[in-house]
Amino acid sequence: MGTGKLSLAKLWMIAYRDLGRNRRRSALTLVAVALGLALLVVTVGLMDGAISGAIKNNIRLQTGHVQIREESYDDDKLSMEWEDLLDNAAEVAAQVEAIPEVQAASPLLWAGGILTTGDESIGVRVNGIDPLSETSAPFQENIVAGDYLTPDDRGGILIGQRLADSLGLNAGDQVGLLVNTSDGETDEAIFTIRGLYNTGTPTYDEATILMPISKAQAFAHAEGRASVIFILLADQEQAELVAAALIAPQFEVLTWRDLNQVILQ
Repeated sequence: MGTGKLSLAKLWMIAYRDLGRNRRRSALTLVAVALGLALLVVTVGLMDGAISGAIKNNIRLQTGHVQIREESYDDDKLSMEWEDLLDNAAEVAAQVEAIPEVQAASPLLWAGGILTTGDESIGVRVNGIDPLSETSAPFQENIVAGDYLTPDDRGGILIGQRLADSLGLNAGDQVGLLVNTSDGETDEAIFTIRGLYNTGTPTYDEATILMPISKAQAFAHAEGRASVIFILLADQEQAELVAAALIAPQFEVLTWRDLNQVILQ
């Protein structure tokens, strides 16, 4: 045991003397290692911040902390089939909002559509929102031109600034909008662009049209139904607790972790 300790001591002594023999080389090596570690720490911090920011934005814009939907609903298809939509959505949202951990809950209706202006047309996602709900705050806070929506607006929409720029549109312009309806048909109407929003998320701003949910339900023949109940919490770590309280046979309840698996992985 003593020999082992002596050998280790000798190794340390040899290493120390070797460092002292060429101090310039040793100093350069130390600086290189320190810079490499510093760069690694900064890179990891930037990546962690970017991922956290992406999740936060996705929660505010698209997933919420918790969602309630029909088990058969597939948001990739933006289904408008009656059996895929929530009935009595406003009543369900009001019941959810009464839960202490819930900050806000609102029904949303999502539908596929086509925006037309002059000779141009582009596929869009129509999002029926409650303009007064806190769930719609990202849009109200980020109006960059024109006005925000009112709940009783029957002929106005909001579009992203990026989409407006690509089509040469401004607040006050009129556009055609075609939407898929719950009876398997399409309906078309002329809308006025009340305002432009900029959430800072290009993929969202380039393809999402906003209108009051009451108008979206009438336009898509949904009759009070909604795609999901969008729920925000004061503390996102309470998502599993709230989801467990909301589980019912007819519903699928998903948390922000379920809905952001791609980013988390």
